[in-house]
Amino acid sequence: MADTIYRCGWCGTPTYEDGTPIDGDTCEWDKYLAEHEHCEVGLVNGACCPAGDMSENDIVSRQMMIDAGMI
Repeated sequence: MADTIYRCGWCGTPTYEDGTPIDGDTCEWDKYLAEHEHCEVGLVNGACCPAGDMSENDIVSRQMMIDAGMI
């Protein structure tokens, strides 16, 4: 059975299972995600997006930019 990592289902920020964002900056998150690319991803309602969308999130990760087709 593969390990599971958790990400905010709204913005993609890596989180703990309870939705608390993992401390770090975008570079650290990219490294974390690369190290865990074999893991399953569980999407949670992250504390980084308390309104249930990205309206209150001012963090833009590399993965978010890729998803938006910006890079």
